[in-house]
Amino acid sequence: MSQLTQRYRLIFMPGMLIGQNVAIGDKLLEQQSQLCNSYAKHLRDTPGLLYYINGDYQMRLDEHPQDIRVLWNRWLKDKYGTTEKIRSAWGVSALAGELGNLDFWPPNSGKWNDVAMVDKLSFQNWLTRRWNQAHVAAVRGEDSEHPITSEYYQICWGGLDLIQTIDGQDVSNIGFFDKPGDDIRGLPLKIRFNDLRARGKGVSLGEYGVKTHPAWTVENGAEFYHIRRTEEQQIQLFLSVAHYALGMGLSKIQNWCLRDSQTSVFPWGIFYPNQLIPKDVAYIHRNQSVIWRHFTPRYVTPPLAVCIPNNLRMGNDEAMGRTVADQVFETLLTLHYDFNVIDDHHLDVLTDKTKVMLYPSPFAVRDDAYSCLLEWVRQGGTLIVTGDISYDENRQRNRIQRLSELAGVELLGDNYPNINRAQLAEVKVDFTLASLPPLPVRPCISVRPLNARVLGWTDDGNPVLLRHVLGKGRVYLFTDPIELTADPKDLETRQSLYQALLRTTSVKPLPVIPDEPWLHVMAQPTKSGIVHVIFNRRQTPGQEEVHLPTAAGQITLNTRNYYPALAVVTDDGRVVAVSACGTAGVDQHPLMNGEGLKAMLSLDGLDLRQSRAFLMAPFEAGRFEVCNPTGTLSVLIGEFQDGRWLTLDRRKIDKQSCPVDVDPDLATCLMLFCSPADESKWIDSLTTSLIHPDRINGY
Repeated sequence: MSQLTQRYRLIFMPGMLIGQNVAIGDKLLEQQSQLCNSYAKHLRDTPGLLYYINGDYQMRLDEHPQDIRVLWNRWLKDKYGTTEKIRSAWGVSALAGELGNLDFWPPNSGKWNDVAMVDKLSFQNWLTRRWNQAHVAAVRGEDSEHPITSEYYQICWGGLDLIQTIDGQDVSNIGFFDKPGDDIRGLPLKIRFNDLRARGKGVSLGEYGVKTHPAWTVENGAEFYHIRRTEEQQIQLFLSVAHYALGMGLSKIQNWCLRDSQTSVFPWGIFYPNQLIPKDVAYIHRNQSVIWRHFTPRYVTPPLAVCIPNNLRMGNDEAMGRTVADQVFETLLTLHYDFNVIDDHHLDVLTDKTKVMLYPSPFAVRDDAYSCLLEWVRQGGTLIVTGDISYDENRQRNRIQRLSELAGVELLGDNYPNINRAQLAEVKVDFTLASLPPLPVRPCISVRPLNARVLGWTDDGNPVLLRHVLGKGRVYLFTDPIELTADPKDLETRQSLYQALLRTTSVKPLPVIPDEPWLHVMAQPTKSGIVHVIFNRRQTPGQEEVHLPTAAGQITLNTRNYYPALAVVTDDGRVVAVSACGTAGVDQHPLMNGEGLKAMLSLDGLDLRQSRAFLMAPFEAGRFEVCNPTGTLSVLIGEFQDGRWLTLDRRKIDKQSCPVDVDPDLATCLMLFCSPADESKWIDSLTTSLIHPDRINGY
């Protein structure tokens, strides 16, 4: 396989321990590491190589119970040292036995602050991290050059927590599947949650895809992500994944799988089973791949960051940690802010490039994380904290002094215990911040200002929003953990609050017209410019024109509801690529006209208004009109066969004859527009871009 892939200039991605259980003993772990080491020893000289340790991680705690019992007691001894200290932390009733012979797992009280449950999940994360550490070390013992990855699930649960366990792997990699409707809605949230670029690790989708076969209906028993989609829904997903991935800085995406299985009912493919006959969506996938490879994204630290509170996922109600992150991401995306992501176990990587940080409903914070936050603020950072920070990593309220030190307030008492926000009825808060109207809130704590200034209070005078100057920086404390629910009313409150607070900082949203929450806007820096990506989230039939200020002027993209679009603009003001529904332009000058979803790419590096060599990739049938023809152009209609361009038909256009009707057959092709004298040159260029993407001088 390694030889065949290199012959065809593909990346070999050997799956070494796919679907393996991470809850194993020392002996089996050593055997698995020897296997990984032998892979590396055998393959280390392969040029195109990506080590793939695991996909579909398993946490089967009952498969090796004796090994788990030994490891559990070893882990507890390392943390506590003695039985007495465990009993003191857990409580007498939770500890049945002595250290060395404790069963896994301990009794569960069901309470949020149950320390034994925090330890249980911490131990499970340790099992995954230990598994990864051993196998990464085994590979690195033979090969220090090639990257290593594994595919996690898109959400973390039960110790399979990518953020906390990835260890020395190089790429944050998830599989992405969800039920109809929830898939596209949740896609950017899942990308951001697993985005570790601030820690120096790329982010990617290791698999995605849907079933369209008519057998997979709800009436036939299909559920969750197995429910069949229409072909339009399939195309929507493939377009959304590629556009969001580019706009949000992913390193790669991979659909699952190439073709439907011949031996089992697993119809995920973009080709039909048996012979390689493509489905319509295969052309969508190909077109985006051909165009996207001409862009060279680069990572630039945004001034705004979201800090994910890891300890919300460590114990009972671990799903709340995912909910909190999703609500922050959703709110910032509707407000059109670009933002970075970091978790509070890795705040040591923060630099002064991060100016403002949102820390949503953290409650339980490790001491080292708190120290990093404190120092970062003192050096000039602006921190926005919601909820409470006075619990330690074991969810015990014994760090009350943090409120006075960091936020400049004194704790007077609780309005409800920890995260039980629903126990308090809403109260109205008035604010002194400009443009911030009265809002309904549920503050978790009552505080008294010490050195902080009150910016919002209830009718009875209780402070809810306060600002504290600390060193060179500032801390805003909002005592309502407003991210604990996905209630639409809470979303409106978050939008108003975040927007008002961020306006007091140097961070600005990405400009777009209309400035509406149903638009997502992304601006991904590239080697020579920016990829501007938008997603029209309206789900009713229709189209909307969207305007983006860019280095080239104001770009206008016609967007279809519930579809993406993009424009790629260089720093010196050239529009070199667009993807839109029918029409696109810049400063009232058209780039393309017509009907239907399509993309254009300049091949000669010139602005699309002057280009004499460009590619048009249709995503469906329609009509395409060249808006700025300069003399006669050849139109070569073709595709790739065995990696090389194959011309299937040809036409010519000039200023008097510009439209090209794209029927369903032509919609499966690519169209090369170029000067008749340069046909061979650009045919060779397209072939090279497919076979040697490393040779592309990308934008």
